[in-house]
Amino acid sequence: DSIHTGVFERSFDLSAGQSAEERAASSGFLARLVTVAVAAVDSVRAGRHLLETLRMQTGSEHYHPPAGLYEHFTRKEDWYGRSKSFLSLYGDWEQSGVPVPDVIDGTEPMVKASINKLISSFMTLFDKSFVSAKDDHCQLLFSAWNALAECSVWDLKAPMPLESLATGDTARYARSLIEMRQDMCVIHKRIIGASESHPDTMLFRGLTKKADTSKFRSMHVSAMLKTAVEFAVDISDKAVASLMDADSQSSSASSAALCAYEGVAAYISFLISVHTKSDETVNTYFGDDKLQKAGRRKGSGMSDSIEEEAPSSDESDYDEDEEDEAKMVVLSKLHDACQSVGAAPVHPDWLDTSVRIRPGISPSAAAEAAKTALASLSKLANAARIHRDKSLEHALSSTSKEPGSDGALSDSALALRIYRSVQDQYGSRTSAVAETLGIDGILLSSLNNIRCSCSNDATVRETWCTNSAQQIKGGFQECAATLEGWFTTSAELRATNEWEMLLSDSLVAACTNIAASQPDDLADWRGDRGALGTSLDDAERWQNIVRACAEAMVPCAALLRLGLNCGRGRSQHPLSVKDQANKEENREPNVVRPSSPLPDSNIVSFVSVSQDEIKSALATSVAVLSDVASESRNSYPNIKKTCHAAMCHLLGDASHQQNFEDLATVRLHLAGLCAFDQALSSLRASNDKRIPIRPDDIVVGIVNALDRKEVIPQLLAALGIDNTVKIDTLSERQVDATDLLRDAQKQFMALSNASSSSDTADSLLPWTWGEKQEEP
Repeated sequence: DSIHTGVFERSFDLSAGQSAEERAASSGFLARLVTVAVAAVDSVRAGRHLLETLRMQTGSEHYHPPAGLYEHFTRKEDWYGRSKSFLSLYGDWEQSGVPVPDVIDGTEPMVKASINKLISSFMTLFDKSFVSAKDDHCQLLFSAWNALAECSVWDLKAPMPLESLATGDTARYARSLIEMRQDMCVIHKRIIGASESHPDTMLFRGLTKKADTSKFRSMHVSAMLKTAVEFAVDISDKAVASLMDADSQSSSASSAALCAYEGVAAYISFLISVHTKSDETVNTYFGDDKLQKAGRRKGSGMSDSIEEEAPSSDESDYDEDEEDEAKMVVLSKLHDACQSVGAAPVHPDWLDTSVRIRPGISPSAAAEAAKTALASLSKLANAARIHRDKSLEHALSSTSKEPGSDGALSDSALALRIYRSVQDQYGSRTSAVAETLGIDGILLSSLNNIRCSCSNDATVRETWCTNSAQQIKGGFQECAATLEGWFTTSAELRATNEWEMLLSDSLVAACTNIAASQPDDLADWRGDRGALGTSLDDAERWQNIVRACAEAMVPCAALLRLGLNCGRGRSQHPLSVKDQANKEENREPNVVRPSSPLPDSNIVSFVSVSQDEIKSALATSVAVLSDVASESRNSYPNIKKTCHAAMCHLLGDASHQQNFEDLATVRLHLAGLCAFDQALSSLRASNDKRIPIRPDDIVVGIVNALDRKEVIPQLLAALGIDNTVKIDTLSERQVDATDLLRDAQKQFMALSNASSSSDTADSLLPWTWGEKQEEP
C-alpha cells in the first residue's frame, strides 16, 4: 500500500515543471524502488534456500549501495554505473533478478490484491517514465519494463493485470507495448520454444509452471498468428487514421505513441517471420564444419529448438573458448553481409529453398498475413514521412524572421523540397535557397549530417536492451559475455531470433535529445533553441519509424513471395554462401540485389488471396519504398539498402527495381523544380528583393540529376508525355509504373480525409499524381 500510494504521488515529480537534474534524481529513486521491490518479492518466492546461494555467489565486499538521491546525474560518457543506475544490489549482477537456489519453496509473497497493486504501480511508472527518459538515459523506463516482465509469473494461475493509475494517450500506448511483448513471448514459446542455453532465472522457472492464460490458449498455430496479426495491424491502422486526420496539423505525438509505432513494426516482423522456419541456421551458413556439427548436437538460440530436437552429445570438436570465438566469427560475417544488403541474406529476410511454411499454415494464409502486414506498414511509413517533413519544416521555420507563421512554414516546406532535389557539392546553391526563403542556411545545409539522438544512445542500447530480453534468448545473447561494445542492426537481431531485444530497442528513442547531443551545433543556428531542438527531436523519431517500417517490410515481402509461390523458396542468396560474404565482388548490384524468376501467374492463381488486394498492397509498398530510397541517397544510405532488399522480393530483376526507383528520383527533382518556381513567383509578386542573383544556377543544380540518358523514359513518364516504363511485379507482368503509383496515391488520399481540399491534400502527401491524360 505504501509503494502504491507513494508511486502515485512521486510519479508527478517527473512533470515538466522540474529541472532536468531534479527529474533525473526523482526517476533514479523510483527506478531503485522498482529494483528493490522485484528483488524482495522474488527473494520471498525463492525461500530459505536462497540464503546459501547468496553466500556462495556474493559477499559483503560486493555490496553496492545506491548513490545519493539528488546526486548530479552527469551527461558525460561515464554516466552509467551501478551506483547511479542501480541495476542491482550486487556488483556481479547485471540484472535485477535474484539468483536461483537449487530448491524453490514457492512461498506466496503477497495476497493477490497486493500483487495487483504492486503491478499497477509498475504500470504507472512505465507510463510516466517516457517523460523522464531524456534526462535519466531511459533508466526508469527500462527498470519498469524489466519489472513488468518479472512480475508476469507472480500469479501462476491468472494473467497479469495491466491496470495503471495513469490515463490518457501515454497510458494507452504504454499498455500496447506491454501487450505486444506478452503476446510475442507466448507465441514464441508455443511455436519455437526456449533455447537450450537460456539462463536459469526465477522468471524462467515460473514460466515453466505458469498455466497458459493468454488469449491464444485454445488456438491452433494458424488462428493464433491470424489473431496476433490483426491486433498489430489494428494498432498500426488506428495510428495512421489519427496521423492522417486533416484536422490535425501538429507534427508531435507523445513519446509513448512514437515508441509504440516503432515497436509495432518490430512486432509485425516477428509475427510474419514465425510463419516459416528454416532447416539452416546462421552457423550452417557462415560457420566452419566444426561449428556446424556443434550446433547440431547442442542446439542453438539461432534456430528452432522445439520442432526438431538434435541428438545430444557431450563430445565436441571445440573447447568452450574456441566455440565462443567461432560464434563471434559467424556473427561478424553476418554483420558484414547485413551491412552490404541492408537486410539479412538468410531467414527471415531471404527465404531460400531450405525454408518451409510451418505445419498448420497454408500458403494462402501466409500470403494473406504478409499482404495485410505490407499494406499496413506502408501506410504507417507514409504517415511517418509526412510528419517527419512537418517537423523539419517547423525546425526550419523557427530560424526565420517570423518563426511559426504560415508564411514561414510555407517557405520552409518549399526550401525542404528544393534542398532534397538540388545537387550542391560546395553548398553555394543551398545557401542561396536559404537566403531566398529567409531561413538559416547552416541548418538547411546540415540536415544530412544531423544526429538528433541522445549522445549516449549506443551506451543506452548496450546497457539496457541486452538485459531487457529476459524470455526470448537468441544467438547474440549466447555470446553476450564477449559482445561488449558490439552494435547490432535490426537485420542481425531478426536473423538470430533476438525478437524481445528488437522490441526493446524501440524504447531507446525515448532519450532522443538534440539539445544535449549537439549543443554546439544548436548554438550556431539562429532562432528559438527550445522549439528548434524539439522539432529536430520529433523529426528524428519519425524517421526511426520510417526505418522500422522499411525493416519490417523485408520479411513481409519475402513471405508474400513465398506464399504466392505455394511455399517454394528462392535460390540461396549469394552473400549467405560460406566464405563468400566478405569478397570484394559481392558489392556488385547483381549480388546485393540478386534476381530469380517471379512466381508463375498460374501458380499465383491457385493461392486463394484477392488479386486486387495484392495489387493494392504492392502499389503502396513499392511506392513508399522507392520514395524513401530516392530521398535517402545522401542522408540515410542504410535505409536505401533496406528498401532495395524489400523491393527485390516484390518486383522483377534489378533493372525493374532500378527503373522504378529512377522514376521516384525524377519526380523528386521535378517537385524541387516546381517548388523553386513557386518560391520565385511568390517573391516577384510581392516585389521582394531576395531573388538570388543567379536563379538559373539553382535550376541547373536541380536538373543535373536528370541529365542522364538512362532516366529519359522516367522523365517522359513523370511529365505525362509518354510512358514506356514497364515493370514486372509479383502478381502482374509489364505493368505501367505510373498506374502503380497512381493507385498508391489514391489509397493515401483516401486516408487523409482531405478529399474536399486539394490544397490540403497536396500539403499532406509526399507526391501528387493527376489523372491519366486523355488520348488525343
